[in-house]
Amino acid sequence: MSGRVPFCLGTSIPSLVTLMLKGNKLSGTIPQAYTITSALRMIDLSNNSLQGELPRALVNCTMLEFLDVSHNQIIDTFPCWLGALPELKVISLHHNQLYGSIDCPTACAFSKIHIIDLSHNEFTGSLPSEMIQGWKSMKTLSLVQLQYESYYYVQLYKDFWVTSFDGYSFTMSNKGTAMVYERLQEWYYLISIDPSSNRISGKISDAMGELKGLYSLNLSNNTFSGSIPSSFGELSYLESLDLSLNNFSGKIPHQLTQLTFLSFFNVSFNSLSGLIPENKQFGTFQGNSFQGNQGLCGNQLMKKCVDTRPSIAPPSTFDGDQDPVSFLELYWEVVLIGYGGGLVTGLVLGSTYSPEIFEWLKRIYPYGHEELAVCEDIDQFHYVVFFANMKLSEQEIMNLMWISEYIADQNQKPRVPGIVVFIF
Repeated sequence: MSGRVPFCLGTSIPSLVTLMLKGNKLSGTIPQAYTITSALRMIDLSNNSLQGELPRALVNCTMLEFLDVSHNQIIDTFPCWLGALPELKVISLHHNQLYGSIDCPTACAFSKIHIIDLSHNEFTGSLPSEMIQGWKSMKTLSLVQLQYESYYYVQLYKDFWVTSFDGYSFTMSNKGTAMVYERLQEWYYLISIDPSSNRISGKISDAMGELKGLYSLNLSNNTFSGSIPSSFGELSYLESLDLSLNNFSGKIPHQLTQLTFLSFFNVSFNSLSGLIPENKQFGTFQGNSFQGNQGLCGNQLMKKCVDTRPSIAPPSTFDGDQDPVSFLELYWEVVLIGYGGGLVTGLVLGSTYSPEIFEWLKRIYPYGHEELAVCEDIDQFHYVVFFANMKLSEQEIMNLMWISEYIADQNQKPRVPGIVVFIF
């Protein structure tokens, strides 16, 4: 079928419920007139060559549940005004030339929307949290609230009147593959958001984690930035999550391991870093789900994570002929006390030393100062310094001894026996 869509279709047949003209060679614009008494529940004009804008008169179709104008040449902004339709559950606009922001007033809430496919257009701006919060049907797990309106029609077939069920047929990308869903009414739990392959930017709102019924989320091939929201871990029914080809950074949230239904996951070609979670579902994902992130490491990429904490360099000078026992002949006592999973190190400095040794040690051992105290005892010590939760290697202990030995030589004080005690 070719030519134009008759302009009278929206007004001449008030009882028309289904308008299905997909997969033809139709051109021109979509009919602009629809009566306020329209009974239309389904409009499918996909896979044609229709042009122009979306008809604003569609707001008169208050019973409309399903609108598919994908794979056409429509040039328009995002139709916020469709959000006022009280029964609209499916809106498919993918593969057109729609542009501009998708930020809508809160009054246009799309409160009953199940599936919104905006992919392969030229949308810009961000994905507003106010808009996400208006998608109330995506928040519910109640099957009653997710049901489509079922309707039947009677037709004459071989001299018999038969009753038929009019089901919606819908094609969308899911788990990286275009899938056809016949009789969509039976897939009432299919809750999907797909704004992929646009130029949408900004951070993803934590409000996305409130959409408890979400089945598929595809944000790929945009310019989203910031971290992956940990609230995604609350999407307990999510089976497909595609965040590839964006500018996400930071670590993959550990909360995502709680998604036990997740069977497709792709974060490739971002700027993520850190260890890839390995437990539960994440153990089933291949390396291509994580490629293109130079900072990521883990078994899936066959890349070990490297500890980037700087190591302590040994002293640059050391007299090899010196008796190792001399390291125990210090002016002060070193007490290393181990407890639990780590060591608590006490450094007791004798009365002949100034606080500069404390500053020196702080520069060499900048980590592990969770507990620190400097006390005075006139009879025995002037300074007592405790370094808590420091895990010291044998070499680091030797370095501490070397420091004290060096200070002893500089001050030329008489030696007193030192003690190193390990208590576990």
